[in-house]
Amino acid sequence: MKKLDDSNVRALLNWYQKNHRSFPWRKKNPDPYHVWLAEVMSQQTQMASLLPYFYKFLEKFPTVHKLALASEPQVMSAWAGLGYYSRARNLHKAAMLISKNGFPKTLEGWIELPGIGPYTAAAVTSQCFGLAEPVWDGNVLRVAARFTATQNAYSAEFKTTMLGDLKKRMNSKNASHFNQALMELGATVCMPKTVQCQICPLESNCAGRKKNPLDYPSVKSRKASIDVHSRSQIFFKNDPKKSMSVLLVRRQTGDWFSGLWDFPGELGSVGEPVRKFKKISGKKLGQIKHSITHHRITAEAWVAKDAGRIQEGKWISLDALFSENPPVPLATTAKKLLRIVVRHLDKKIGE
Repeated sequence: MKKLDDSNVRALLNWYQKNHRSFPWRKKNPDPYHVWLAEVMSQQTQMASLLPYFYKFLEKFPTVHKLALASEPQVMSAWAGLGYYSRARNLHKAAMLISKNGFPKTLEGWIELPGIGPYTAAAVTSQCFGLAEPVWDGNVLRVAARFTATQNAYSAEFKTTMLGDLKKRMNSKNASHFNQALMELGATVCMPKTVQCQICPLESNCAGRKKNPLDYPSVKSRKASIDVHSRSQIFFKNDPKKSMSVLLVRRQTGDWFSGLWDFPGELGSVGEPVRKFKKISGKKLGQIKHSITHHRITAEAWVAKDAGRIQEGKWISLDALFSENPPVPLATTAKKLLRIVVRHLDKKIGE
């Protein structure tokens, strides 16, 4: 299997020095809190979408100690819109441990924190503490697969071999830029569907370049989509002194959008996608669609009358829900259902 040599490493680092994108966490002396936050946010979010959330989050929690002191609802509210909310809960739990014990200085110390895996641990320790720990994410995997012309790049054997080779090319002086250069190369040059081999610093020694780089790695099989059909109940309360209010409930631990607020509904979790109501009556207003991993969710909105059996719900005015800072963090399904609610009310007013 083809391996990186010293000339490849020099070319890669020189390319990165001249061409890397400028991000607020990329500094001469990076803040571990900023690097960690950016890495967690970027796991399921495109970089272009990430930056506004990154700045907004730091405005509310400028230090790891401020984050540790916050309540979970405050953290979830600041995270709203980024999705995959378990990231926010683990970030909060880890912040409380870091605030008490300080930032870990070892790979093992970071992996012991909630929500931190080998990738995030390697990214933070290499960038902030100069540890020669190679990262392995989709970008690095793709660059490695093409450089070595390996189709079966998702195998554990390939990962182990490549990580060992990358680690040999790292030291405390180049660790930060080495890891970031590989990720940057995969994100901006050696991309999933397009390649710019003519500007790639590894082009002259790339085995995949001599064939068709887009053939590597082989396409990873996807799980079959699962259709989920559920219903949500919309309860209205008209207060003459305020705008119309609707009833929301907090989603259960373990459910999709756990800890966020939504309309009472049948939507559950991966283990139990739908919890059917025994009976539902009223008028169907419409339906929304949303995808979570390989689940394709269709949720119908039904106007309901009797809210007496709904436990621990909150009546919240529509004005408050559409304000810049809603009083509760909303699930994505709730935000989409709110649009149907508003269209329904506008139609009634126009009649």
